[in-house]
Amino acid sequence: MRIGIKFERTGMSKFVSHLDMQRVFSRAIRRSGIRAVYSQGFNPHIILSFAQALAVGLETTGDYMEFSAQEGEENIASKLSRVMPPDVKIAAVGRLEDKGKKLMAAVESAEYDIYFGEGVAEKLRAFMAMESYMLQNKKGTELDARSLVFGAEIEEDHAKLVLSLSSKASLSPFTLMEYLAPGENIRIVRRELFTNIDGEAKPLSALFVENILN
Repeated sequence: MRIGIKFERTGMSKFVSHLDMQRVFSRAIRRSGIRAVYSQGFNPHIILSFAQALAVGLETTGDYMEFSAQEGEENIASKLSRVMPPDVKIAAVGRLEDKGKKLMAAVESAEYDIYFGEGVAEKLRAFMAMESYMLQNKKGTELDARSLVFGAEIEEDHAKLVLSLSSKASLSPFTLMEYLAPGENIRIVRRELFTNIDGEAKPLSALFVENILN
């Protein structure tokens, strides 16, 4: 059965690379005693994947990964919570449709909290008033950043932005803020990942067909 995990990653764990996070979860699943499904071959390993790789330095309170466990496995949430590192917290566990989309294929957007200093709010408001804003991402691809911002709530020292994060087009909050407020000391937290269900943006946890509460 497919298992989806929603987790938080704060504090020093924000400096852990994506590859090391894969190792953290693989090790935790083994230590927990959960009967996970392994790959075949000479070097069997737990089959797992993350909804979206998280950039080093980015905190999150709404990230997701998935793996497969043997049928009838119970108490997955409590088993994992006991063995996770202090700065990685299991927020929710759910069963996913066996033949449903992989979480990484379902992601359409992400919500970020961005904390900044004086003057940045004005730049963000000016950006939101534009019809388009062209920039280059880290791969050198030119894109219209304004069209990839789906929503914004801006205060004087903080903003909540919903940015595109799909396989078709995505916008990194780091890239956006480097253009709008270069050199500023900015803290970014990814709050949630969203998918599209019947034309509406829903948290990725909406794909859980059954919540596993313990």
